[in-house]
Amino acid sequence: MRKNGPRFLTEQAHGIRVLLSIACLFVFARFAAASDPSDYLPLVAGQKWTLRSPAVGKPIILEVLSMHDNQFDVKFENPWINSVMTFQPQGGKYVLTALTMGGQSAPPSSDVYYDFTARDGQSWKNHIGTLTLVSRSKTVRTRTRTYTNCAEIQEINSQGNKLYWFFAPGVGYVQFGEGPQAFVLDEAASGLSAAATEPPVVQPPPLSAKASVGSGNTWIALAANPAPNEGYTPQTVKRRFEQSLSAGVTYVYLSPKWNELEPQPGKYQFKDLDFLISEAVSAGLPLVCNLRGIDTNQRAMPPDLTSKSFRDPNVKDRMTNLLHAMLPRMHGKLRYMLIGNEVDGYFKGHQGEIGEYRDFFASAASVVKATLPGTPVSLSITFDGLSIADNQLKPLLQQTEFLALTYYPLHPDFTVRDASDVPADFGRMIQVAHGRKILLQEVGYPSSAINGSSEEKQAAMFAAVFRQLQKHSEDFIGANFLFMSDLSDSVVDTLARYYSLPNADSFKAYLKSLGMLDDGGKPKKSWEVFQEQSQLLRK
Repeated sequence: MRKNGPRFLTEQAHGIRVLLSIACLFVFARFAAASDPSDYLPLVAGQKWTLRSPAVGKPIILEVLSMHDNQFDVKFENPWINSVMTFQPQGGKYVLTALTMGGQSAPPSSDVYYDFTARDGQSWKNHIGTLTLVSRSKTVRTRTRTYTNCAEIQEINSQGNKLYWFFAPGVGYVQFGEGPQAFVLDEAASGLSAAATEPPVVQPPPLSAKASVGSGNTWIALAANPAPNEGYTPQTVKRRFEQSLSAGVTYVYLSPKWNELEPQPGKYQFKDLDFLISEAVSAGLPLVCNLRGIDTNQRAMPPDLTSKSFRDPNVKDRMTNLLHAMLPRMHGKLRYMLIGNEVDGYFKGHQGEIGEYRDFFASAASVVKATLPGTPVSLSITFDGLSIADNQLKPLLQQTEFLALTYYPLHPDFTVRDASDVPADFGRMIQVAHGRKILLQEVGYPSSAINGSSEEKQAAMFAAVFRQLQKHSEDFIGANFLFMSDLSDSVVDTLARYYSLPNADSFKAYLKSLGMLDDGGKPKKSWEVFQEQSQLLRK
Protein backbone atom coordinates (compact mmCIF):
# COMPACT_ATOMS: atom_id res chain seq x y z
CA MET A 1 0.00 0.00 0.00
CA ARG A 2 1.34 3.43 -0.88
CA LYS A 3 2.14 5.50 2.17
CA ASN A 4 -0.39 8.27 2.55
CA GLY A 5 1.01 11.80 2.79
CA PRO A 6 -2.03 13.64 4.14
CA ARG A 7 -2.08 17.39 4.41
CA PHE A 8 -3.63 17.39 7.85
CA LEU A 9 -0.39 16.35 9.52
CA THR A 10 1.03 19.84 9.00
CA GLU A 11 0.19 23.08 10.76
CA GLN A 12 -0.71 24.52 7.37
CA ALA A 13 -3.17 21.74 6.79
CA HIS A 14 -4.93 22.26 10.10
CA GLY A 15 -5.52 25.83 9.03
CA ILE A 16 -7.13 24.54 5.86
CA ARG A 17 -9.58 22.45 7.82
CA VAL A 18 -10.56 25.53 9.84
CA LEU A 19 -11.05 27.33 6.57
CA LEU A 20 -13.23 24.59 5.14
CA SER A 21 -15.32 24.65 8.30
CA ILE A 22 -15.80 28.38 7.79
CA ALA A 23 -16.79 27.76 4.18
CA CYS A 24 -19.37 25.21 5.36
CA LEU A 25 -20.63 27.66 7.91
CA PHE A 26 -20.97 30.34 5.23
CA VAL A 27 -23.08 28.05 3.09
CA PHE A 28 -25.34 26.73 5.82
CA ALA A 29 -25.86 30.04 7.54
CA ARG A 30 -27.71 31.10 4.42
CA PHE A 31 -30.33 28.42 4.99
CA ALA A 32 -31.93 30.40 7.78
CA ALA A 33 -34.80 32.52 6.56
CA ALA A 34 -33.82 36.14 7.10
CA SER A 35 -30.93 35.21 9.42
CA ASP A 36 -29.16 38.04 7.55
CA PRO A 37 -31.24 41.24 7.82
CA SER A 38 -30.32 42.17 4.24
CA ASP A 39 -32.30 39.15 3.03
CA TYR A 40 -35.46 41.24 3.46
CA LEU A 41 -34.45 43.43 0.52
CA PRO A 42 -32.03 41.66 -1.84
CA LEU A 43 -30.98 44.35 -4.33
CA VAL A 44 -29.62 43.21 -7.69
CA ALA A 45 -29.55 45.27 -10.87
CA GLY A 46 -32.51 44.25 -13.02
CA GLN A 47 -34.65 42.98 -10.13
CA LYS A 48 -38.28 44.09 -10.39
CA TRP A 49 -41.29 43.89 -8.09
CA THR A 50 -44.79 44.47 -9.51
CA LEU A 51 -47.55 44.91 -6.91
CA ARG A 52 -51.23 45.09 -7.83
CA SER A 53 -54.37 46.23 -6.02
CA PRO A 54 -57.92 45.08 -6.87
CA ALA A 55 -59.09 48.66 -6.35
CA VAL A 56 -56.52 50.52 -8.52
CA GLY A 57 -55.89 49.92 -12.21
CA LYS A 58 -52.24 51.02 -12.26
CA PRO A 59 -49.75 48.79 -10.42
CA ILE A 60 -46.84 49.75 -8.25
CA ILE A 61 -43.54 48.83 -9.88
CA LEU A 62 -40.19 48.96 -8.12
CA GLU A 63 -37.18 48.18 -10.30
CA VAL A 64 -33.44 48.23 -9.55
CA LEU A 65 -32.04 50.27 -12.42
CA SER A 66 -28.33 50.08 -11.67
CA MET A 67 -25.64 49.60 -9.05
CA HIS A 68 -22.71 52.00 -8.53
CA ASP A 69 -20.35 52.53 -5.59
CA ASN A 70 -22.34 50.03 -3.52
CA GLN A 71 -25.48 52.09 -4.12
CA PHE A 72 -28.61 50.99 -5.98
CA ASP A 73 -30.94 53.22 -7.98
CA VAL A 74 -34.51 51.98 -7.54
CA LYS A 75 -37.29 53.34 -9.76
CA PHE A 76 -40.62 53.62 -7.93
CA GLU A 77 -43.61 53.86 -10.30
CA ASN A 78 -47.02 54.23 -8.66
CA PRO A 79 -50.48 55.70 -9.30
CA TRP A 80 -49.60 58.99 -7.57
CA ILE A 81 -46.08 60.32 -8.19
CA ASN A 82 -43.05 58.54 -9.60
CA SER A 83 -39.61 58.70 -8.03
CA VAL A 84 -36.11 57.26 -8.10
CA MET A 85 -34.60 56.30 -4.75
CA THR A 86 -30.89 55.58 -4.28
CA PHE A 87 -30.18 53.10 -1.48
CA GLN A 88 -26.88 52.19 0.09
CA PRO A 89 -27.11 48.88 2.03
CA GLN A 90 -25.28 48.91 5.35
CA GLY A 91 -25.64 45.52 7.00
CA GLY A 92 -29.43 45.33 7.05
CA LYS A 93 -29.92 49.10 7.10
CA TYR A 94 -30.73 50.92 3.86
CA VAL A 95 -29.59 54.54 3.70
CA LEU A 96 -31.53 56.76 1.29
CA THR A 97 -28.62 58.72 -0.19
CA ALA A 98 -30.59 60.41 -2.99
CA LEU A 99 -34.22 60.96 -3.98
CA THR A 100 -35.73 62.34 -7.17
CA MET A 101 -39.51 62.84 -7.10
CA GLY A 102 -41.65 64.52 -9.73
CA GLY A 103 -38.53 65.77 -11.46
CA GLN A 104 -37.20 67.42 -8.28
CA SER A 105 -34.08 66.15 -6.51
CA ALA A 106 -33.70 66.27 -2.75
CA PRO A 107 -30.35 67.24 -1.21
CA PRO A 108 -27.94 64.34 -0.55
CA SER A 109 -28.85 62.49 2.64
CA SER A 110 -27.54 59.88 5.04
CA ASP A 111 -30.95 59.00 6.46
CA VAL A 112 -31.77 55.38 7.25
CA TYR A 113 -34.97 54.58 5.37
CA TYR A 114 -35.37 50.84 6.00
CA ASP A 115 -33.82 49.27 9.11
CA PHE A 116 -34.20 45.50 9.23
CA THR A 117 -31.81 45.26 12.17
CA ALA A 118 -34.38 47.00 14.38
CA ARG A 119 -36.29 45.14 17.07
CA ASP A 120 -40.01 44.51 16.63
CA GLY A 121 -41.73 47.76 17.61
CA GLN A 122 -38.57 49.87 17.34
CA SER A 123 -38.83 53.27 15.59
CA TRP A 124 -36.36 55.63 13.90
CA LYS A 125 -36.66 59.08 12.36
CA ASN A 126 -35.48 60.64 9.12
CA HIS A 127 -36.38 63.73 7.08
CA ILE A 128 -39.46 61.92 5.70
CA GLY A 129 -40.95 61.17 9.11
CA THR A 130 -41.02 58.30 11.61
CA LEU A 131 -40.67 54.66 10.64
CA THR A 132 -41.30 51.59 12.79
CA LEU A 133 -40.45 47.95 12.26
CA VAL A 134 -43.83 46.66 13.40
CA SER A 135 -43.12 42.91 13.26
CA ARG A 136 -41.13 40.20 11.51
CA SER A 137 -43.91 37.61 11.80
CA LYS A 138 -46.41 38.91 9.26
CA THR A 139 -48.01 36.72 6.59
CA VAL A 140 -48.71 37.95 3.04
CA ARG A 141 -50.85 35.96 0.61
CA THR A 142 -50.71 36.50 -3.13
CA ARG A 143 -52.54 34.66 -5.91
CA THR A 144 -49.82 32.02 -6.19
CA ARG A 145 -48.30 31.59 -2.75
CA THR A 146 -48.11 32.53 0.91
CA TYR A 147 -45.12 34.36 2.38
CA THR A 148 -44.42 33.92 6.08
CA ASN A 149 -42.03 35.66 8.48
CA CYS A 150 -42.48 38.93 6.60
CA ALA A 151 -41.21 42.22 8.02
CA GLU A 152 -43.76 45.07 8.21
CA ILE A 153 -42.48 48.66 8.27
CA GLN A 154 -44.87 51.51 9.03
CA GLU A 155 -44.02 54.98 7.71
CA ILE A 156 -45.69 58.12 9.14
CA ASN A 157 -44.74 61.24 7.20
CA SER A 158 -44.69 64.82 8.45
CA GLN A 159 -48.33 65.27 7.43
CA GLY A 160 -49.37 62.29 9.54
CA ASN A 161 -50.12 60.02 6.59
CA LYS A 162 -49.36 56.34 7.15
CA LEU A 163 -47.79 53.93 4.65
CA TYR A 164 -47.16 50.23 5.18
CA TRP A 165 -44.47 48.14 3.49
CA PHE A 166 -44.13 44.36 3.76
CA PHE A 167 -40.94 42.45 2.89
CA ALA A 168 -40.53 38.67 2.54
CA PRO A 169 -37.16 37.05 3.36
CA GLY A 170 -35.15 36.46 0.22
CA VAL A 171 -37.79 38.12 -1.97
CA GLY A 172 -38.13 41.78 -0.96
CA TYR A 173 -41.27 43.84 -1.53
CA VAL A 174 -44.43 41.70 -1.33
CA GLN A 175 -47.12 44.16 -0.18
CA PHE A 176 -47.83 47.89 0.05
CA GLY A 177 -50.71 49.07 2.21
CA GLU A 178 -53.08 47.09 4.40
CA GLY A 179 -56.43 45.38 4.05
CA PRO A 180 -58.27 43.98 1.02
CA GLN A 181 -57.23 46.90 -1.23
CA ALA A 182 -53.51 46.55 -0.54
CA PHE A 183 -51.06 46.16 -3.41
CA VAL A 184 -49.57 42.63 -3.35
CA LEU A 185 -46.82 41.05 -5.38
CA ASP A 186 -47.57 39.71 -8.86
CA GLU A 187 -44.85 37.05 -9.19
CA ALA A 188 -45.30 36.48 -12.93
CA ALA A 189 -45.03 40.19 -13.77
CA SER A 190 -42.01 40.46 -11.49
CA GLY A 191 -40.13 37.60 -13.12
CA LEU A 192 -40.70 35.47 -10.01
CA SER A 193 -42.75 32.43 -10.96
CA ALA A 194 -44.55 30.48 -8.29
CA ALA A 195 -42.14 27.61 -8.92
CA ALA A 196 -39.17 29.88 -8.42
CA THR A 197 -40.39 31.31 -5.15
CA GLU A 198 -41.90 28.23 -3.60
CA PRO A 199 -40.70 24.91 -5.10
CA PRO A 200 -42.97 21.90 -4.90
CA VAL A 201 -42.15 19.47 -2.14
CA VAL A 202 -40.54 16.31 -3.45
CA GLN A 203 -41.28 13.48 -1.05
CA PRO A 204 -38.41 10.99 -0.92
CA PRO A 205 -39.15 7.30 -0.70
CA PRO A 206 -39.56 6.19 2.92
CA LEU A 207 -36.39 5.19 4.72
CA SER A 208 -35.92 1.52 5.31
CA ALA A 209 -36.42 0.34 8.85
CA LYS A 210 -32.89 -1.04 8.55
CA ALA A 211 -31.44 2.48 8.43
CA SER A 212 -30.18 2.39 12.00
CA VAL A 213 -27.20 1.21 14.02
CA GLY A 214 -26.20 -2.23 12.85
CA SER A 215 -28.18 -2.03 9.62
CA GLY A 216 -27.12 -2.77 6.08
CA ASN A 217 -28.39 0.57 4.69
CA THR A 218 -25.93 3.45 4.35
CA TRP A 219 -27.29 6.98 4.64
CA ILE A 220 -26.26 9.78 2.27
CA ALA A 221 -26.27 13.54 2.91
CA LEU A 222 -25.22 16.48 0.75
CA ALA A 223 -24.36 20.09 1.52
CA ALA A 224 -26.88 21.41 -1.01
CA ASN A 225 -25.60 24.95 -1.53
CA PRO A 226 -26.86 27.02 -4.48
CA ALA A 227 -24.47 27.98 -7.27
CA PRO A 228 -22.99 31.50 -6.94
CA ASN A 229 -24.97 32.82 -9.91
CA GLU A 230 -28.24 31.92 -8.12
CA GLY A 231 -27.56 33.92 -4.96
CA TYR A 232 -28.03 32.65 -1.41
CA THR A 233 -31.67 33.13 -0.46
CA PRO A 234 -34.12 30.85 1.32
CA GLN A 235 -35.75 30.19 -2.04
CA THR A 236 -32.59 29.15 -3.88
CA VAL A 237 -31.47 27.03 -0.94
CA LYS A 238 -34.86 25.32 -0.76
CA ARG A 239 -34.71 24.52 -4.46
CA ARG A 240 -31.29 22.92 -4.15
CA PHE A 241 -32.39 21.04 -1.05
CA GLU A 242 -35.35 19.64 -2.98
CA GLN A 243 -32.96 18.66 -5.76
CA SER A 244 -30.78 16.81 -3.27
CA LEU A 245 -33.84 14.89 -2.07
CA SER A 246 -34.59 13.82 -5.62
CA ALA A 247 -30.96 12.78 -6.05
CA GLY A 248 -31.20 10.33 -3.15
CA VAL A 249 -30.27 12.16 0.04
CA THR A 250 -31.51 10.27 3.12
CA TYR A 251 -30.38 12.39 6.10
CA VAL A 252 -29.49 15.97 7.05
CA TYR A 253 -26.22 16.89 8.75
CA LEU A 254 -26.15 19.78 11.24
CA SER A 255 -22.93 21.39 12.50
CA PRO A 256 -23.70 24.29 14.86
CA LYS A 257 -20.88 25.98 16.79
CA TRP A 258 -21.30 26.38 20.53
CA ASN A 259 -20.26 30.05 20.51
CA GLU A 260 -22.87 30.86 17.87
CA LEU A 261 -25.68 29.03 19.62
CA GLU A 262 -24.74 30.77 22.89
CA PRO A 263 -23.26 34.19 22.03
CA GLN A 264 -23.87 35.35 25.60
CA PRO A 265 -23.98 33.25 28.77
CA GLY A 266 -27.33 31.49 28.88
CA LYS A 267 -28.68 33.41 25.86
CA TYR A 268 -29.35 31.11 22.92
CA GLN A 269 -29.85 31.74 19.21
CA PHE A 270 -31.45 28.76 17.48
CA LYS A 271 -32.92 30.46 14.42
CA ASP A 272 -30.48 29.01 11.86
CA LEU A 273 -30.60 25.58 13.47
CA ASP A 274 -34.39 25.59 13.63
CA PHE A 275 -34.63 26.31 9.92
CA LEU A 276 -32.42 23.35 9.01
CA ILE A 277 -34.35 21.10 11.38
CA SER A 278 -37.64 22.21 9.84
CA GLU A 279 -36.35 21.27 6.38
CA ALA A 280 -35.43 17.79 7.60
CA VAL A 281 -38.73 17.35 9.40
CA SER A 282 -40.76 18.45 6.37
CA ALA A 283 -38.89 15.91 4.23
CA GLY A 284 -39.15 13.15 6.81
CA LEU A 285 -35.37 12.78 7.10
CA PRO A 286 -33.33 11.88 10.21
CA LEU A 287 -30.71 14.21 11.64
CA VAL A 288 -27.04 13.85 12.51
CA CYS A 289 -25.69 16.73 14.61
CA ASN A 290 -22.15 17.76 15.53
CA LEU A 291 -22.14 20.40 18.26
CA ARG A 292 -18.76 22.03 17.74
CA GLY A 293 -17.15 23.05 21.02
CA ILE A 294 -13.82 22.11 19.49
CA ASP A 295 -13.61 22.97 15.80
CA THR A 296 -10.51 21.48 14.15
CA ASN A 297 -7.58 23.35 15.74
CA GLN A 298 -9.42 25.81 17.97
CA ARG A 299 -12.13 26.11 20.58
CA ALA A 300 -15.53 27.28 19.38
CA MET A 301 -16.83 28.06 22.86
CA PRO A 302 -18.51 31.15 24.31
CA PRO A 303 -15.84 33.83 24.91
CA ASP A 304 -16.06 33.68 28.70
CA LEU A 305 -15.27 29.93 28.63
CA THR A 306 -12.46 29.68 26.08
CA SER A 307 -9.64 29.98 28.64
CA LYS A 308 -11.17 27.61 31.18
CA SER A 309 -10.37 23.94 31.66
CA PHE A 310 -12.78 21.46 30.11
CA ARG A 311 -13.10 20.05 33.62
CA ASP A 312 -14.30 23.38 35.00
CA PRO A 313 -17.77 22.81 36.52
CA ASN A 314 -19.05 25.97 34.86
CA VAL A 315 -17.99 24.69 31.44
CA LYS A 316 -19.76 21.38 31.99
CA ASP A 317 -22.86 23.09 33.38
CA ARG A 318 -23.10 25.46 30.44
CA MET A 319 -22.87 22.57 27.98
CA THR A 320 -25.52 20.71 29.98
CA ASN A 321 -27.83 23.71 29.85
CA LEU A 322 -27.27 24.18 26.12
CA LEU A 323 -28.05 20.53 25.39
CA HIS A 324 -31.20 20.71 27.49
CA ALA A 325 -32.32 23.71 25.45
CA MET A 326 -31.24 22.34 22.06
CA LEU A 327 -32.10 18.64 21.97
CA PRO A 328 -35.90 18.99 22.32
CA ARG A 329 -35.83 21.18 19.19
CA MET A 330 -34.83 18.13 17.12
CA HIS A 331 -38.48 16.95 17.10
CA GLY A 332 -37.44 13.35 17.68
CA LYS A 333 -35.40 13.23 14.44
CA LEU A 334 -31.89 13.12 15.94
CA ARG A 335 -30.25 9.74 15.35
CA TYR A 336 -26.54 10.41 16.02
CA MET A 337 -24.86 13.11 18.11
CA LEU A 338 -21.27 14.36 18.04
CA ILE A 339 -19.57 16.69 20.52
CA GLY A 340 -16.47 18.08 18.80
CA ASN A 341 -15.28 18.46 15.21
CA GLU A 342 -11.93 17.10 13.93
CA VAL A 343 -10.55 17.21 17.44
CA ASP A 344 -7.19 15.70 16.45
CA GLY A 345 -6.35 19.11 14.97
CA TYR A 346 -6.81 20.76 18.35
CA PHE A 347 -5.10 18.10 20.42
CA LYS A 348 -2.03 18.14 18.23
CA GLY A 349 -1.15 21.41 19.96
CA HIS A 350 -2.91 20.68 23.29
CA GLN A 351 -2.03 17.09 24.15
CA GLY A 352 -2.28 17.82 27.86
CA GLU A 353 -6.00 18.57 27.51
CA ILE A 354 -7.06 15.16 26.17
CA GLY A 355 -7.91 13.84 29.63
CA GLU A 356 -9.84 16.99 30.46
CA TYR A 357 -11.87 16.75 27.27
CA ARG A 358 -12.51 13.07 27.88
CA ASP A 359 -14.25 13.96 31.15
CA PHE A 360 -16.12 16.85 29.49
CA PHE A 361 -17.23 14.60 26.64
CA ALA A 362 -18.44 11.91 29.04
CA SER A 363 -20.49 14.51 30.92
CA ALA A 364 -22.08 15.86 27.72
CA ALA A 365 -22.75 12.34 26.39
CA SER A 366 -24.58 11.45 29.60
CA VAL A 367 -26.89 14.44 29.08
CA VAL A 368 -27.65 13.32 25.52
CA LYS A 369 -28.36 9.79 26.74
CA ALA A 370 -30.65 10.99 29.51
CA THR A 371 -32.55 13.33 27.19
CA LEU A 372 -32.70 11.11 24.09
CA PRO A 373 -32.16 7.52 25.23
CA GLY A 374 -30.56 5.26 22.66
CA THR A 375 -28.85 8.05 20.72
CA PRO A 376 -25.20 7.08 19.97
CA VAL A 377 -22.66 9.82 20.82
CA SER A 378 -19.21 10.43 19.38
CA LEU A 379 -16.85 13.14 18.10
CA SER A 380 -15.07 13.44 14.77
CA ILE A 381 -11.43 13.28 13.70
CA THR A 382 -9.81 13.67 10.29
CA PHE A 383 -8.93 10.59 8.25
CA ASP A 384 -5.32 11.39 8.98
CA GLY A 385 -6.05 11.43 12.69
CA LEU A 386 -6.35 7.65 12.43
CA SER A 387 -2.56 7.56 12.78
CA ILE A 388 -2.90 8.57 16.45
CA ALA A 389 -6.27 6.97 17.15
CA ASP A 390 -4.82 3.93 18.94
CA ASN A 391 -2.28 5.85 21.02
CA GLN A 392 -2.59 9.57 21.69
CA LEU A 393 -6.36 9.75 21.17
CA LYS A 394 -7.18 6.31 22.57
CA PRO A 395 -8.38 7.50 26.03
CA LEU A 396 -10.85 9.82 24.30
CA LEU A 397 -12.01 7.57 21.46
CA GLN A 398 -12.72 4.78 23.94
CA GLN A 399 -15.60 6.96 25.17
CA THR A 400 -17.25 7.10 21.73
CA GLU A 401 -19.94 4.78 20.37
CA PHE A 402 -19.09 5.15 16.69
CA LEU A 403 -16.12 6.43 14.68
CA ALA A 404 -16.68 9.69 12.79
CA LEU A 405 -14.21 10.92 10.17
CA THR A 406 -13.74 13.62 7.54
CA TYR A 407 -12.24 12.31 4.30
CA TYR A 408 -10.47 14.53 1.73
CA PRO A 409 -7.91 12.40 -0.15
CA LEU A 410 -5.19 14.99 -0.87
CA HIS A 411 -1.43 15.37 -0.60
CA PRO A 412 0.03 18.15 1.61
CA ASP A 413 0.37 20.46 -1.44
CA PHE A 414 -3.37 20.12 -2.20
CA THR A 415 -2.84 17.85 -5.18
CA VAL A 416 -5.24 14.95 -5.33
CA ARG A 417 -4.58 11.34 -4.46
CA ASP A 418 -5.77 8.61 -6.79
CA ALA A 419 -9.09 6.80 -6.60
CA SER A 420 -7.14 3.54 -6.37
CA ASP A 421 -6.20 4.53 -2.79
CA VAL A 422 -9.81 4.36 -1.60
CA PRO A 423 -10.09 0.62 -0.84
CA ALA A 424 -7.00 0.73 1.38
CA ASP A 425 -8.25 3.90 3.07
CA PHE A 426 -11.57 2.24 3.90
CA GLY A 427 -9.73 -0.81 5.17
CA ARG A 428 -7.79 1.45 7.52
CA MET A 429 -11.02 3.07 8.77
CA ILE A 430 -12.59 -0.30 9.52
CA GLN A 431 -9.44 -1.51 11.25
CA VAL A 432 -9.27 1.48 13.60
CA ALA A 433 -13.03 1.42 14.29
CA HIS A 434 -12.54 -1.87 16.19
CA GLY A 435 -16.05 -3.08 15.39
CA ARG A 436 -17.82 0.25 15.82
CA LYS A 437 -19.95 1.76 13.07
CA ILE A 438 -18.33 4.52 10.98
CA LEU A 439 -19.74 7.88 9.89
CA LEU A 440 -18.04 9.83 7.11
CA GLN A 441 -18.95 13.25 8.42
CA GLU A 442 -17.55 14.94 5.32
CA VAL A 443 -16.36 13.63 1.96
CA GLY A 444 -14.85 16.03 -0.57
CA TYR A 445 -12.61 16.03 -3.63
CA PRO A 446 -11.73 18.94 -5.97
CA SER A 447 -11.97 18.89 -9.75
CA SER A 448 -9.45 21.64 -10.60
CA ALA A 449 -6.50 20.93 -12.88
CA ILE A 450 -4.38 23.08 -10.55
CA ASN A 451 -4.82 20.31 -7.98
CA GLY A 452 -3.90 17.66 -10.54
CA SER A 453 -7.56 16.75 -10.84
CA SER A 454 -10.36 16.89 -13.39
CA GLU A 455 -14.06 16.23 -13.64
CA GLU A 456 -13.22 12.66 -14.58
CA LYS A 457 -11.00 12.17 -11.54
CA GLN A 458 -13.60 13.66 -9.20
CA ALA A 459 -16.24 11.36 -10.65
CA ALA A 460 -13.91 8.37 -10.33
CA MET A 461 -13.14 9.22 -6.71
CA PHE A 462 -16.80 9.48 -5.76
CA ALA A 463 -17.57 6.24 -7.62
CA ALA A 464 -14.78 4.55 -5.65
CA VAL A 465 -16.16 5.88 -2.35
CA PHE A 466 -19.66 4.67 -3.18
CA ARG A 467 -18.33 1.23 -4.13
CA GLN A 468 -16.71 0.93 -0.71
CA LEU A 469 -19.85 2.17 1.05
CA GLN A 470 -21.81 -0.48 -0.80
CA LYS A 471 -19.24 -3.20 -0.12
CA HIS A 472 -18.95 -2.36 3.59
CA SER A 473 -22.53 -1.26 4.20
CA GLU A 474 -22.62 -3.13 7.50
CA ASP A 475 -19.74 -0.98 8.77
CA PHE A 476 -20.86 2.50 7.70
CA ILE A 477 -23.66 4.66 9.05
CA GLY A 478 -23.50 7.15 6.21
CA ALA A 479 -21.52 9.75 4.28
CA ASN A 480 -22.04 13.49 3.89
CA PHE A 481 -20.70 14.96 0.62
CA LEU A 482 -19.40 18.56 0.26
CA PHE A 483 -20.50 20.45 -1.80
CA MET A 484 -23.35 20.40 -4.31
CA SER A 485 -22.06 23.58 -6.04
CA ASP A 486 -18.70 25.27 -6.33
CA LEU A 487 -18.13 28.30 -4.13
CA SER A 488 -17.84 31.79 -5.60
CA ASP A 489 -14.49 33.41 -6.37
CA SER A 490 -15.24 36.19 -3.89
CA VAL A 491 -15.85 33.76 -1.02
CA VAL A 492 -12.72 31.78 -1.83
CA ASP A 493 -10.59 34.92 -2.20
CA THR A 494 -11.84 36.33 1.09
CA LEU A 495 -11.01 33.15 2.97
CA ALA A 496 -7.59 32.84 1.34
CA ARG A 497 -6.68 36.43 2.23
CA TYR A 498 -7.85 35.92 5.79
CA TYR A 499 -5.50 33.00 6.39
CA SER A 500 -2.60 34.10 4.12
CA LEU A 501 -1.72 30.45 3.53
CA PRO A 502 1.16 29.08 1.49
CA ASN A 503 0.26 27.42 -1.80
CA ALA A 504 -2.59 29.91 -2.05
CA ASP A 505 -3.39 29.18 -5.70
CA SER A 506 -3.59 25.43 -5.06
CA PHE A 507 -5.66 25.95 -1.94
CA LYS A 508 -8.09 28.31 -3.64
CA ALA A 509 -8.50 25.91 -6.56
CA TYR A 510 -9.15 23.08 -4.12
CA LEU A 511 -11.75 24.94 -2.10
CA LYS A 512 -13.51 26.42 -5.11
CA SER A 513 -13.86 23.19 -7.08
CA LEU A 514 -15.27 20.83 -4.42
CA GLY A 515 -18.77 21.07 -5.88
CA MET A 516 -20.52 18.59 -8.17
CA LEU A 517 -21.96 21.56 -10.06
CA ASP A 518 -19.76 24.40 -11.32
CA ASP A 519 -20.18 28.03 -10.25
CA GLY A 520 -22.79 28.51 -12.97
CA GLY A 521 -24.86 25.55 -11.78
CA LYS A 522 -23.80 23.25 -14.63
CA PRO A 523 -23.46 19.62 -13.51
CA LYS A 524 -20.01 18.05 -13.53
CA LYS A 525 -19.49 14.37 -14.25
CA SER A 526 -19.52 13.61 -10.51
CA TRP A 527 -23.16 14.75 -10.21
CA GLU A 528 -24.37 11.87 -12.35
CA VAL A 529 -22.30 9.47 -10.25
CA PHE A 530 -23.73 10.89 -7.04
CA GLN A 531 -27.33 10.57 -8.24
CA GLU A 532 -26.95 7.04 -9.56
CA GLN A 533 -25.03 5.70 -6.58
CA SER A 534 -27.18 7.40 -3.96
CA GLN A 535 -30.26 5.77 -5.43
CA LEU A 536 -28.54 2.38 -5.40
CA LEU A 537 -27.81 2.69 -1.69
CA ARG A 538 -31.51 3.27 -1.01
CA LYS A 539 -32.51 -0.07 -2.50
